[in-house]
Amino acid sequence: MCVYADRYRLSERERSLLVQAVSGVSDKLIADEWACSRDTIATYWKRIFVKTGCRPQRDVFAHLVRFVGSVDLETEGMDVDAQPASRTRIRVPKIGT
Repeated sequence: MCVYADRYRLSERERSLLVQAVSGVSDKLIADEWACSRDTIATYWKRIFVKTGCRPQRDVFAHLVRFVGSVDLETEGMDVDAQPASRTRIRVPKIGT
């Protein structure tokens, strides 16, 4: 994930949003946790779309998985009630390898 975030120069907030979203946390819950509006979360998504050249969110997720081969996220320490298990692993075979 860090390689992907560094490659596309994602800010800490954009990186955090992507980690939480891939982990299954909704935009509404992220906005509540960050004490901001859903419009603010939408703005972060727009920035991620511009930086990665992908849109909508599912395309960003697919692009992330193709880029790194799999995503192994540590979600420990997130203070979100709807948080999934402490580790989320997504494995999708690389296309065209």
